[in-house]
Amino acid sequence: MITRRRLTLQITPILDMLLIVLFMQFLDIKERAAALEAQASTSAASVAEMGNQLKVAETAATDAQKLVDRVQEQQAAVARMLGEVFRLTPDETKKFVQEMKAPNLAGPSSAVEAQLKEFADGSPEPILQHLLTYDEIRKRCDVWELFIDAQNVAHLNTGDRERELRVNLSGSEDADIERFSVELETAYRSLPQPKHLVILMLTYDRGARLTVTEGISAALPKIVDRLTNASTGLTRFEYADLGVRRVPVTGEK
Repeated sequence: MITRRRLTLQITPILDMLLIVLFMQFLDIKERAAALEAQASTSAASVAEMGNQLKVAETAATDAQKLVDRVQEQQAAVARMLGEVFRLTPDETKKFVQEMKAPNLAGPSSAVEAQLKEFADGSPEPILQHLLTYDEIRKRCDVWELFIDAQNVAHLNTGDRERELRVNLSGSEDADIERFSVELETAYRSLPQPKHLVILMLTYDRGARLTVTEGISAALPKIVDRLTNASTGLTRFEYADLGVRRVPVTGEK
């Protein structure tokens, strides 16, 4: 009887200790689980943030590529325009060189040098705009402007006449390029016969719908081909995308 009582007294503390150890292990596991859950939440937030940063980087890369494409297109427009305008005969070339040399024998003025430096340091856009307003070019071709305002109305200005064309949208909110091309061709047919070369400048207000400006800009090569075909060989159309303008180029002083 004494032995059984002594055994009971020895086992009870062991059970108590075992329960304490199990309880401590439970608390430790619970604490680790909470830490892992918090770490998982932090990791998920980091992954989401990284995803957002990746989207921002992709958008920036897309915008940068669009800018590069636009600069390259403007450079090509400069080269294409000069190639079309200055198809000079030997006599015309000699006369043109003489006109460029005289009468300023003292060299370019400081204002001209400053403008040349601005052209050299900047994008082709100011160069193209300057060339399009150059008298020698104006003698050899017509310069038309197609300006898209903030209400998505296209203003075709030929210098002495102006036509307004509403840019209609399709069901997907994109510009209806085919309909716009037909209306532009109709407007062209209502105008007097231009010179043998017409340069069509595209400009647009910053508030114009992006799908409209991008749609018309992408369709410009086909639009000028359509106008060239409509002229039955009398006029060749070229284009230049000058981008966003606060006012039409033809409206600047």
